[in-house]
Amino acid sequence: MTDFIDSQESRTSLPSLATHLPELMGRGMDFEDAFDHYLSVFVNGALDSDFLKPEYLKLMDHYESLIQPAVRKIEGAIQARVGVVFSSAWKADFRKALLSKPYMKLESMSSGSHGDCQACKLQDHPYSKKCTFTGQWYDPETLAEVNNEDDNSNEDDSSQERPMVIGDIPEVFKLGRFCAKRSSYHHQLNHYRYQILQKCKMKVNQVKECKLNKDDKDIFDQCMSNSQWKTKLREELEDLLKNADSYVDEKDHWK
Repeated sequence: MTDFIDSQESRTSLPSLATHLPELMGRGMDFEDAFDHYLSVFVNGALDSDFLKPEYLKLMDHYESLIQPAVRKIEGAIQARVGVVFSSAWKADFRKALLSKPYMKLESMSSGSHGDCQACKLQDHPYSKKCTFTGQWYDPETLAEVNNEDDNSNEDDSSQERPMVIGDIPEVFKLGRFCAKRSSYHHQLNHYRYQILQKCKMKVNQVKECKLNKDDKDIFDQCMSNSQWKTKLREELEDLLKNADSYVDEKDHWK
């Protein structure tokens, strides 16, 4: 896998992709192929943050025939499940934290704790989990961290709920078991792009530490040649999608 972009030479060429076109053109791209190319976008993004800008991606050779179909396949599978696991019963303060904070931690509470779920606030849903949201609000396209007072691009868009959380201020809620499970699925799906970028950054840094004096292309090739790492990430996503699908069969019991 060599879908590497050299930011120092050309941001509009992808010559190595030509070797993959014969096997992918003329038939549907399977999930493994799509994930491989999808992951290469974020490895490139970990090496050069400008790579994730939409105007940059669209200038790539074979963007429409290869990169775009891969992104659509993976993100289409994710987005198809985001709405399914979202709950209209969740209150505004919980929704804002869920949507704006990229990190979510669930912890079991002592059996002596009593009270109603703070996400849905339904009286028959006692809380049993402590949920802590952390992290900085980020641009959903470039994944760059932003401050709300500096980002007014969507302030007039009433169709999109704008998180009003400034900085990395933890938000803590006590959740019932149904909202805890359901919101965990939603959070992982909704913030998947951000989380996969962080995992790629960690991998890039590991390779840099082990491979001194290597240029970005060498680092990219090292990451993308690690089949064990790629398989682990793909299987994690497949498990997440399956878990979200399982909610469809259980949702009547979660009302």
